[in-house]
Amino acid sequence: MGKRKSGFTIRLSGVGDGQHKYDFELDQKFFDGFDHPDLNGGKVKAEVLFDKTGEIRKLQFNLTGTVSVVCDRCLEYFDFPVRIKEYLVLKNGDELTDIDDHLVTIPDDLYELDIAGYLFEFLVLSLPLKRIHPDIRPGVPGCDPDMLERLKLLKPRQKEKSEEESDPRWNALKNLLDKE
Repeated sequence: MGKRKSGFTIRLSGVGDGQHKYDFELDQKFFDGFDHPDLNGGKVKAEVLFDKTGEIRKLQFNLTGTVSVVCDRCLEYFDFPVRIKEYLVLKNGDELTDIDDHLVTIPDDLYELDIAGYLFEFLVLSLPLKRIHPDIRPGVPGCDPDMLERLKLLKPRQKEKSEEESDPRWNALKNLLDKE
């Protein structure tokens, strides 16, 4: 993640002790740099605080905005709000390596760190497993109405199939229960 020039870099060497603030805009150009089926784009503000105290270095990430995701119900894109707070601790090592979710080793001679990959990873990991349009108002789904109608037509057929395809062994067991 540290070698590619992306415009999302944090200067590490030559920086004095204290807190240093960086602001980034994650727009369509940012998202186009990654190939991921769950994110189509978005508009996210990223505030990154680089806190350096002697050998201790920490990055704090605050991401707020929206990302474009596919609705699992109607398959249309919608803007999903994100509000993320994450951090990384930077530790000296031989090479740039992710040790775990919050610890990264960096070589002593690394001048700057490209954080684009970390920003994208934080966004992807913040998404819920199931993503559905929010309701327009209570009881009125925000999904594509045409697709909702098509789904309603499929439901009765699915019930019929499941009843027809029941396993005869289960029917024998059901008969035993009925006798009691």
